[in-house]
Amino acid sequence: MSFMLRKATIHAFYPSDKIPSEQMFKKRIRKWNLARNMRASDKNEAILKHYEGLPPELVDESTPSRANKILRYARTQAKLGRVSEESLQHLSREYRKLRRAAKEASNSVCNSDSVSGSQQGLLPSSRHCPLLSLPDDLADRAIVLRMLQNCNAVFVTGSICETSLYGQDISDLLSDGYEAWKMSSFLQARDRFDSAAVTLLNKLRHGVIPALEIINLVHPQRDGLECPIFKAFARFSSDALDQVLGNNHPFALLVQFLRKPKMNGKHLLAIYDYVLSSCPLSADNYEVWCRAAEWCVLALEESAMIGFATQRCKDVLYKLEQSGLLTHKYRAVFTYRLAKCAYAQLDIDGAASAAKQVLDLTKADLGRWAWVRRACHRILAEMYRFDYHDLQQARWHYTEAWNIARYHLGYNHPMTARAFKHLVSFHSAHSHPNDLEAILEEHATFYEQLDELTEGHWRGKSKEDQSQSRDTTAATSEPFEIIEL
Repeated sequence: MSFMLRKATIHAFYPSDKIPSEQMFKKRIRKWNLARNMRASDKNEAILKHYEGLPPELVDESTPSRANKILRYARTQAKLGRVSEESLQHLSREYRKLRRAAKEASNSVCNSDSVSGSQQGLLPSSRHCPLLSLPDDLADRAIVLRMLQNCNAVFVTGSICETSLYGQDISDLLSDGYEAWKMSSFLQARDRFDSAAVTLLNKLRHGVIPALEIINLVHPQRDGLECPIFKAFARFSSDALDQVLGNNHPFALLVQFLRKPKMNGKHLLAIYDYVLSSCPLSADNYEVWCRAAEWCVLALEESAMIGFATQRCKDVLYKLEQSGLLTHKYRAVFTYRLAKCAYAQLDIDGAASAAKQVLDLTKADLGRWAWVRRACHRILAEMYRFDYHDLQQARWHYTEAWNIARYHLGYNHPMTARAFKHLVSFHSAHSHPNDLEAILEEHATFYEQLDELTEGHWRGKSKEDQSQSRDTTAATSEPFEIIEL
């Protein structure tokens, strides 16, 4: 007697005269295709048919199409090098589409007769908020602006809530949880992340859409590295918006678009321009507004739109100064961005002036601004070395960048390895061989491990290994840490 039949008999799931036979279970399972075993050859054929360009006639039409089993098998084959990464990514996207379609079908069946009162006001209307579909490639800036205009009355100035753009309690909870996670306080971190999730759901259910917070969260990077926790919460935010607003809501479509791995900077520029212009700068939303402006500048830098990024930095600084809300912190942040933009545009004097200003602004708290100071010292070192030909000043700045990295970021951090490589490269090209040998002998142990201290290796370390570097950065890191490209 099978396990299922024994359980049905023991727990009296059925009357004694109507106990189903084992054959009935087999027929039902076979009919519903719930637990059908698939041969490896069938899985290979399915993968080849759909994702390797094999002609359909080479594969039998009766080949079972169990997407979840094929996906698990494809991941195993990818680890063995038998399936390309492009095919695996394409297969994962197709599987997500299948799950989303099944979920939509289930929701449409459950909600076809009635809609709850809280959801009724959030559904897009045909007059003010038409149904939209997300294009494969949003190549035109007008499409993004049109999507924003369609949902303007919904999440910027409309009936949902005037405070929907204000407050950063979700970001604060996530940042606190991230800090606790870096200090290995995992229970406290989990409590903060759960609170952030509950806060987001409560806001959405009560008709409040924290637009700027959600837009900022879909860029899950902290401390210059991609943080899986923020990436997971970005997925959660997108799913929550789909559940509450519907997946055809313009703002939900915007979040889906922003989560794309490759995004044109002009689209993000259009989004932030539109949202920030609709959100008046005040003391209540100062942090969120400045964070959004910083992400806008960063997106322009990544998209090689350096001229726009420079102009945006100057405009933001001018607006903050005029409002009287400019703090020491964000003056240093946007001045640092100006220094990087000027250096990328080969504006040597402008980059040097901005970098020196940042070093002067941050000298009171060296540990808190370790990332920024290391980057500024490196910019100045490169300029003194190649443009001003002042090797003494270049050597001093390279040494300062190395000292900041090892004292404040830790020896296990990839930025420390990068700073040491720059210092060694300078001494090997411009210094006496004895100076280079002295440096290598002084840091012999670190030099032997230099090839292992790459960014990918550091990310892949176990939690026990990473805790050594976290101990050195926990007291110096801050939630708003500048992103280092």
